[in-house]
Amino acid sequence: MAIIEFSEVSKAYSENVVLDKFSLAIEQGEFLVLLGPSGCGKTTILKMINGLLIPDSGEINIKGKQIDEYDLIELRRGIGYVIQQIGLLPHLTVEDNICFVLDLLKRPETEKKSVAKELIKLVGMDESMLRRYPKELSGGQQQRVGVARALAANPEIILMDEPFGAVDEITRRNLQDELIKIHSKLKKTIIFVTHDIEEAIKLGTRIVLLNNGVIERNEKKRDFVLVNDRSEYAKKFFESKDFMAYLNTIKIKDLVIKQSDISFDLYDSSSVVKYDATVLQGIQKSIELGKETILTVDEENNPYGWFSLTEIYTRLIIK
Repeated sequence: MAIIEFSEVSKAYSENVVLDKFSLAIEQGEFLVLLGPSGCGKTTILKMINGLLIPDSGEINIKGKQIDEYDLIELRRGIGYVIQQIGLLPHLTVEDNICFVLDLLKRPETEKKSVAKELIKLVGMDESMLRRYPKELSGGQQQRVGVARALAANPEIILMDEPFGAVDEITRRNLQDELIKIHSKLKKTIIFVTHDIEEAIKLGTRIVLLNNGVIERNEKKRDFVLVNDRSEYAKKFFESKDFMAYLNTIKIKDLVIKQSDISFDLYDSSSVVKYDATVLQGIQKSIELGKETILTVDEENNPYGWFSLTEIYTRLIIK
C-alpha cells in the first residue's frame, strides 16, 4: 500500500520547470532513494511531502488523504526531517534537542527522558552524550543527534536531504551503516536524497533516478544495477560505479550456500573471508590470495561454505 503518492505533479520557478507531470508511489516501509544531479527536483519532492512547497498542478496523497486537507503544522510534526546542516539548537543539550518535537507535543518529562535514552543508543552513541551541548560534538555525532531527533515523535515517514554530505568519508560510511540498521529495526518509510551513486546503492531498497524533473529510472536495487537497458543519460551518470557499489552492499552469506561437511583439514585461517563481509571484499581477498575459491567462516570462525568467483558470478546473475 502506498503511504505517499504523487499524481501528475508539476512545479516551476518562473520559466524553470523543476517537476514535470511527476508521478510516484512510495510504499510503506520502503527505503526510497532519490538520485540525481543538483537541480533535478530531489529536494523539491521532499519539501512537497512536508508541505513546504505547493505544486502548481497535480495531487499529493499522504496516508490516504490529500495533502491540502491536512493541518500543515500537525503534518510536519508527524514527519521526521534530517538535513545536511543538521540545525541543532546550540543553547539546548543533546537530550533537549532530541526531545524538541516532544516538547511541542507537551509529552511528559518521564516519556521524554525515556525516548532520549533509547534513541541515543539507537544511533550508536553513549547515554552520557545526552548532557552535552552541540558545540561539544563532532560533525558526525551532531548528525547522529539529528537522526535521533527526527525519530523522537515516532513518525511513519522520515525525509533525509543529503544528510551525510558534510562529513568525512569514514564518518559517512559509519552513519550509512547505522541508518541501514535503524531502517531494518524500525521499518520506517525513508525518502533519502543524494547525488552520490554509491550511497544510493548502499542504502536504497528502491532507487529513482531523476533527470530535469522527470523519472529516468525507477527500480529495485538489483534491477537498477544489473539491467543493461539504459538511456544515454543513465549511462553517463553511472559509468561503472553502480556495479562496484552493488558488490559492496551484498553480503557473502547472502550468496554462499552453507555446507555442513567441510573438513577441518582444509581449514587454513590465513586463507579465509568472513561470511558477513561484502562480495567486493571477497573478490579482493581472492585476488590477494591468488585463489579462485576460498573458504568463508562465520562469526565464531567456523567453516561455513566456499566463496567461488565463478559461483558468485552465476548467483549474482540468477538471484
